Amino acid sequence: MTSGSSAQDSSLISKILRWGAPGAPLLPSTLRRAFANEKLPAWLLRDLRLPTDATALALDSSVWARLDRLPTRVEHYLVGLVTYRADDIRGLRVADGAWPPESQMPQIPWPTRVHNALERAGLRTSSRIRDLTYGQLMSMSSIGMKSVLEFATIADILTSAPPPPTFDEKGQQMLTDVADEDWADRVAGDDPRFRDVLPAYPGTISQLIDEAMNNPESQLAHAMAESLPQVHARVEEIAAEPIDIAVRRLLASLGASDRDVNVVVARYGWGGHQPRTLADVGKPLNLTRERVRQIVQKWSERLKGAYLPQVEKAVYLLTERAPITTDDAASLLVHAKLSTLPIHPRGVEAAAELAGYEVTFEIGSAEGIEYVQADGLEGISQIFFTARREAGRVGVSNIEEIEACLLANSYKYSASTIRSALQSSAKFQFLVEDWFWVPDTRPDRNRLRNVTRRILSVTPHLDIATIRHGVRRSYAFRRIDLVPPTEVLAAFYTVHPEFVVNNDGTISSVFSLDYRDVLGPAECAFVEALRASPTGLLDRVELERAVTERGINANTFSVFTTYSPILDHPAINVWCLRGQAIDPAKIEALRAVAASRGRRQRTLEYGWDGDGRLQLTADLANVNSAVVYIPASISRYVAGRRFEARTQEGTSAGVIVVDESSGASWGYGPFLRRRGAESGDALTIRFDLVGGIATLSLDDETALMEESDRADP
Repeated sequence: MTSGSSAQDSSLISKILRWGAPGAPLLPSTLRRAFANEKLPAWLLRDLRLPTDATALALDSSVWARLDRLPTRVEHYLVGLVTYRADDIRGLRVADGAWPPESQMPQIPWPTRVHNALERAGLRTSSRIRDLTYGQLMSMSSIGMKSVLEFATIADILTSAPPPPTFDEKGQQMLTDVADEDWADRVAGDDPRFRDVLPAYPGTISQLIDEAMNNPESQLAHAMAESLPQVHARVEEIAAEPIDIAVRRLLASLGASDRDVNVVVARYGWGGHQPRTLADVGKPLNLTRERVRQIVQKWSERLKGAYLPQVEKAVYLLTERAPITTDDAASLLVHAKLSTLPIHPRGVEAAAELAGYEVTFEIGSAEGIEYVQADGLEGISQIFFTARREAGRVGVSNIEEIEACLLANSYKYSASTIRSALQSSAKFQFLVEDWFWVPDTRPDRNRLRNVTRRILSVTPHLDIATIRHGVRRSYAFRRIDLVPPTEVLAAFYTVHPEFVVNNDGTISSVFSLDYRDVLGPAECAFVEALRASPTGLLDRVELERAVTERGINANTFSVFTTYSPILDHPAINVWCLRGQAIDPAKIEALRAVAASRGRRQRTLEYGWDGDGRLQLTADLANVNSAVVYIPASISRYVAGRRFEARTQEGTSAGVIVVDESSGASWGYGPFLRRRGAESGDALTIRFDLVGGIATLSLDDETALMEESDRADP
């Protein structure tokens, strides 16, 4: 036997689990489906720690998460159940999937009794065993019902496709962290420089991650998570390249010949000289002016939107050093190691415009000398960069948020300077007061637009407040606290070409949206499960069962019930689709049924978190005058102290002061204004008593209900 076949056999044998052993299903999949309506006795539900209304569908391998051995009376019951229902399953095939290759069949370690029965019946080949029914199996001589279960369990394991690995919190957090990187919206999945480290994908890494998070059990999600170290390394490698080397390497990777690379480099001035005319480029290469134009046009199209961070750095550097002569600017780029050759600023300008980076300088002349001068205000490139980044991260942003982000990076600009800079650029559109968005961002890269489409694909007409709650749920997964107020959302939907603000104030999409095209498989399973309910409502136990029966694992279920924007949580332990009309009587009826299963005490709204910080969550009644009262049982730890307020991202948010006697605390205004808080939102404060820091975050009023639900599965 070859070493390759030995490895295959070893892999096959390692899969085998005997019936009744930890990890093996209590009933094979064919019998679970056949007995789907079989109500299980109360004592068995208690022994297996299953919900009170569970059926035979629940008798899969997941029970071992709560057991370390199979109780003897459960084993007897299962054997008796199959015996009792024998006539119902005689024509049923034992296994649905494909059996292993013929060469591996002799290596299957059947139990002795099963092995002997198969040997006598001549059924130890794939071709003979694949259509075997329970009736044929039970009719074999010297094989009892326990042996039938042992055979069926092994057959179930061997013929089932391996499920994709569970995408755990660490993997999800890795993808979330990458999505917040500046380059995630720049690097395309089809960029040839990343072809060997990225899964094939037509969009950007940010879009790839969004799709992966909508279907976290997919191979795409796992492939992306596994490739992250190589992607990070490649990003750093490209960012470290000088401009002249980076553009040549990119053109070559796109398929340009050496001649075409030289033509494009000469035309744009990326080779240590000023940009040249078409005629000057073509003359030494014996090319006509028209042929040069065709070559330049062809490869310029391919360069659009390319990831060239060194070009963006060059733009910032020249803007910050302005005014400066063009000769000195070219030398500055070499000194800063952004180029190995003195590239003329017009070459930097051309590269930035092709790649889609903001150009914040202009070239003028005085006394016959060319100068680089700041476009509009001097030294404001970082304002534009930060404003575009923050608006892209959320969909919209505001002046105070940009001011705080700049300050966190040691750039001190006044609010009036930031406002003037953004108002001077046609690329930023103001919505309400100091809130703005960036209209020229690609539609599918605007997070607010994408989340809204997901919500409207399920319920086509929704009021803004309902949409806002859904947006907050989705943003919470990305640790984004800034959720626009309703008036800002209304302004955004008014100017965005894909949405309509109806006469009744509801929002709808200009284009017809089908949830099956917009949502990932996991969210589609939730839609189908809730729409299958006569009332449109399900408690957590029923919802989890309905969703997991559609192929979604428990970990994914937990993530989506916490963060999916299409779900609503109108009452404790009650779930529906966002925007569904709710009948209070039906909610109470469902809660009564759920309560009959028994509940534990609801999680408190304050206490110590896992990092040893004092945590308090409070509903916001008045965001314009936010005073949070700290319960007496914990106020002694913080009374009379001042805490530096920070956001979850670590940016400064003012100072929180706690009164020494009353327990009242204040100073939340700057954070609440920046983050667009409204009445009904929930503010969470985490006091670091040693460091003197109060970390602030926002959620909505359903947060505590969801916490309670997770504590009461």
